[in-house]
Amino acid sequence: MKKVTPAKVGIYTVLTFWAVTTLYPFVWVILNSFRERGLIRKESFSIPLPGSGFTMDNYAKAMERFDFGNAYLNSLLVSVAVTIMVVLIDDEAIITQGLQKVVDWAAYRCRVAAVAQDAVTGAEVIRQHRPDILFTDIKMPGEDGLTMLAGLKGEFPRMQIAVLTGYRDFEYAQRAIRLGVARFLLKPSRMDELNEALAHMTGVLDRLPPEEAPPPPPEAEDPNSFLVRQAQAYIEEHCDQRLSLQDVAGHCYVSQWHLSKLLNRHLDRSFYDLLNAVRVRRAKQLMADPALRISEVAEQVGYTDTAHFSRVFKKLEGVSAGEWRNLHCGKDL
Repeated sequence: MKKVTPAKVGIYTVLTFWAVTTLYPFVWVILNSFRERGLIRKESFSIPLPGSGFTMDNYAKAMERFDFGNAYLNSLLVSVAVTIMVVLIDDEAIITQGLQKVVDWAAYRCRVAAVAQDAVTGAEVIRQHRPDILFTDIKMPGEDGLTMLAGLKGEFPRMQIAVLTGYRDFEYAQRAIRLGVARFLLKPSRMDELNEALAHMTGVLDRLPPEEAPPPPPEAEDPNSFLVRQAQAYIEEHCDQRLSLQDVAGHCYVSQWHLSKLLNRHLDRSFYDLLNAVRVRRAKQLMADPALRISEVAEQVGYTDTAHFSRVFKKLEGVSAGEWRNLHCGKDL
């Protein structure tokens, strides 16, 4: 058995102290950064803080004071922990490519995580990368820009949004700002405008505690209330079609889970309760026409199965569709 000398004990002690003071906080900050960005589930790991009152700034200062010769490691730590993720959405590829090239993203501690050329793909990219900042057009073909903004701001309230548009519509811009847009930029945007927008949005993020959304602007419009109204209008307009929660959520540019939560919170109803209520109300209007059979009424309000329509109708009205028609036919509906 080899004898452990005091010199070796000293070396082992120094190495252990270095590992604990250097590697442990380094790993903690990286994992915590991933956790804050939603890249890993919060409950998937639980690492205690390496000391009371630990912050990244305190750690960086401590490493400088002790001068362990880890300047590269410290700079890497700081750059990883504070990188601000950006997503660009525009149907013109030349716009997203130009923004990637001409903007000095690194000067604002930013990195472009992804680009998209339509709102639907953009929403998917945002859910995947959970960016801190979004630059997006809102006048893309076939897209409802205000609904898209409300959907993104409602589901990701912390995300800072800058709108890019070639349309000089003051009222549209005002509504976008009331929905929580940070900056409204006209195309082609000047570099000073882009830089000011980035400086403003990164400044807002720097002042915010982790996972906290910024306060709404004066006279702000609640994006979630806006979304619920849009969802209701879409259901009213398309209730005669095969309609799913996914269809309506896609129209509102939000996840199914988020829309379901909003409908329950604002209306105290599930999606299918709301859809059935709209269909039954429409069916009662149609049944005023005695020439229409119950099966035809059911089909015209979106039910492919008459028996299912009959069950839903009786559940909501307390009587069958035929009984309701006998009681109310000819009366003002």
